[in-house]
Amino acid sequence: MTVLSVVNQDDAGPGLFGEEAAVRGVELESWVPAEEPVPAGPWDGVLVLGGAMQVDQTDEHPWIRDVLATIESALADGVPTLGVCLGGQMVALVAGGTVGPAREPERGWKEIVLRPAARTDRFLGVLEGDRVMTFQGHSYAFTTPPGGVTLAHTDVCEQAFRVGDAGWGIQFHPEATVPTLEQWIAQMQLAEDTRPALLAETRRRADYAKTLAGTLFGAFLDVVAARTP
Repeated sequence: MTVLSVVNQDDAGPGLFGEEAAVRGVELESWVPAEEPVPAGPWDGVLVLGGAMQVDQTDEHPWIRDVLATIESALADGVPTLGVCLGGQMVALVAGGTVGPAREPERGWKEIVLRPAARTDRFLGVLEGDRVMTFQGHSYAFTTPPGGVTLAHTDVCEQAFRVGDAGWGIQFHPEATVPTLEQWIAQMQLAEDTRPALLAETRRRADYAKTLAGTLFGAFLDVVAARTP
């Protein structure tokens, strides 16, 4: 199986998702849209990752249009598609949802609340319990597209949705490794006296983060495998 991995920013790669793909023998075909033309495909799945840019900044980042067109084609063809943070916002926008500034930024470790619909979802349904600790790093947020299903939320915004049978967007970051999170935390707008505690918490949650990533991306790859001839 081959999954297209859309890397919108150098320090926002597939990370722990890439490790799970390697364990399963799945090829992640990396595409850096700011530097390369749209690859030919086809792919068995599409993974669209995060970035500090916003989905409405097409004047500054014209390549965003190529990513949106790729997502649109994948959804239309029923190719399993997962968008993470910026990638989730892109999936939402393509499918008819809205994307804009969140009521407030979410940064650091936050609990998301799973909706009842998540229990039977092929992706988020692998998680146990009604609340899941996740790493957040966003100031924009999405709304679930028309006809989609909201799967998770915080008190600030929606955190996960499904469109169709095999299209998902999530606002949180299960894919990021601890070194990546350390780099992001160093760049985040935070009160300086909170930064050391957030770094310590992130290092303490390293094993948890790896397990969460493997569980979630494993579930997505199961969806990809079920569709692949």
